[in-house]
Amino acid sequence: MSIARHLRSLLSTRNERGEPTSDRFRMAARKAIRRITGEGDLPILDVGGREGYLFDPRISTLARGVTVLDIEHDPLCDCRRAWDGPGSFVQGDLTRLPFRDGSFRTTVCIGTFYNLPHAGMVLHGMREMGRVTAPGGR
Repeated sequence: MSIARHLRSLLSTRNERGEPTSDRFRMAARKAIRRITGEGDLPILDVGGREGYLFDPRISTLARGVTVLDIEHDPLCDCRRAWDGPGSFVQGDLTRLPFRDGSFRTTVCIGTFYNLPHAGMVLHGMREMGRVTAPGGR
């Protein structure tokens, strides 16, 4: 067995929806965030949520208070179809979030910033996330 095949077999698992994946890091991050996010943290904005795995109703009781935002339309539509429960889905840009100041108690962003082309956009996105998070929020 080649080293690559051996590594794939070690890393391969199933994600929250039972789909094959080798992305154990993101799964561990999502699990940790679900564990530390509580009912008092609603409403929640999942920035760059794309597939919606973080608060999918099949694995999280918080889904009713979640808004999933992503810049890409097609993955967001796939997320909406797979979600099978309460939640909101918004196409939008991290650097110009389409929400009022303080709209969310919690704002989460996993693995999105490294897709931005330069540090200025990352900083602007972080400011935007802070803007839409309520005072005292997380």
